Amino acid sequence: MPWTRNTLNLSRLVCGRTSRLAISVYTASLTALVLFTSNALILFSLSSSSSSPSPSSLPEGQQYQTVRTKNDWIHAHNVNHSSSHSNSTGNITSDENILLECSIKTKGAEVSEPLVSIPEFYSPESKCKHNFRSSVVFFHVGKAGGGTAIVQLSGTHRTHLQYVHPKPNPKIVQALKSNAKDTPDTLIINVRDPIDRFVSAFRWKLLRTCAPNDTRQKTKRGGAHMVDTLCEVSPEQNQILRETYEGNPSILGEALCDDFKGREKALVDARTITHSTKLIEWLDLLIIKDNSVNLPSLLSSNLSASSIGISDFMALPLEMQLGSEKSLFEQHLKHLAHTLIHKKYGKDAMEKIMTQLEPSQRNVKRKLKLKVNGKERARHSASTYTNETPPVLTPLGECCLARYFEDDYRLIQSMLVTPSPEETTLSWENGYGDKKAEKKIIHPLENVHPILHKACSWGEESQQELCRSDLLSILKRRAHYLDRSVGSCSDLVSKTKYSRR
Repeated sequence: MPWTRNTLNLSRLVCGRTSRLAISVYTASLTALVLFTSNALILFSLSSSSSSPSPSSLPEGQQYQTVRTKNDWIHAHNVNHSSSHSNSTGNITSDENILLECSIKTKGAEVSEPLVSIPEFYSPESKCKHNFRSSVVFFHVGKAGGGTAIVQLSGTHRTHLQYVHPKPNPKIVQALKSNAKDTPDTLIINVRDPIDRFVSAFRWKLLRTCAPNDTRQKTKRGGAHMVDTLCEVSPEQNQILRETYEGNPSILGEALCDDFKGREKALVDARTITHSTKLIEWLDLLIIKDNSVNLPSLLSSNLSASSIGISDFMALPLEMQLGSEKSLFEQHLKHLAHTLIHKKYGKDAMEKIMTQLEPSQRNVKRKLKLKVNGKERARHSASTYTNETPPVLTPLGECCLARYFEDDYRLIQSMLVTPSPEETTLSWENGYGDKKAEKKIIHPLENVHPILHKACSWGEESQQELCRSDLLSILKRRAHYLDRSVGSCSDLVSKTKYSRR
């Protein structure tokens, strides 16, 4: 065809021979959304692709429309409404008529495959993903459902995000602080009760560390997904976990009491427990250390589509509420995936895409589960590798751990409580905070960035309420330990009759 011949001639003039690269670049520049007035075909060009269909492969006489954002989708849909070939409602009539660009991660690099239909994109055999790496960062907090989140978001919901684990990455944190144009605008963090996280992290570290009479294969590093057969050799950790604290997180918790003589050593030992990094350390970039300093410029006061910086902060709570048989975590994950796709492409596109999720969910979940001794087990969970009953925290150990993580609980409270306009330099009109403020259970952390108050302001209203409810449940379970008016934890425990959880 003429455009192909011109491309070949151009490449010969420049390079003296046919250049595949020149053709690839030229083809990528022509990749666009195609709107067929006869059958309302829409192509999503999510990023340039050397293998995307060229205009020559599409019927002649059709309209070409580039769609990369929600506004582009709306415009394309409006064009379809005005077409004489549209149906009576103007709606898109077939899922097969929407083509998605297939992004695949190969050896650490993102490659784009030909545009595919929604059924092909979400088929069990497909490796296609929606690429959000440039726009979304997920702070994967240890022992708070992060492994499940990755499996669900990457596998079931086919989204590819940028994950940070097992502790904050200084380069990414600095990039978020820099407010540069190419930094992500959405920050997600998984949140679990700090004490539950700590106990889980302690047990996981204990399981992975070789015991003196351990029969598993010894390794100096790695083996996180093979703890049935591998253990890490660490005399120092073995001393801390098994000898000093007798394999019991409650003993370490009691050593963290304010009035315990060996508290300084316990503080150092606690920080060696991988995956127990405090929430305030993860979100340090949103906490203002000096009252004389203005709020960090992590996001623009203008929340338009062109604003630079973090425009969305999303909390993903993992909590088993009292009286419930299971957590709402997987439901939160489903709504999170919907929200990300909705944010980028709009409601119409999201609804079309989500119709294809259910048929593929069972297959993806089965493929992504880990087999241990012939049984499918979850990853990074001590409870799936041992039949031992976890030790019950003593009231004293629980109280001292609650006070050790006090700032984390206060930070969670800050996610729920909306400040009054005079408490911040940013007003309601700028979109910060949640007008449906929850009851204050404990005193919120002061001097935090207003974006924290948007922690549950994502998804539909019903999802926002579930998010608030889970965070509130976390606070209610531990709040009484944070009442320092009764004195030390020893005083509180001696004055109050507690039953073991």
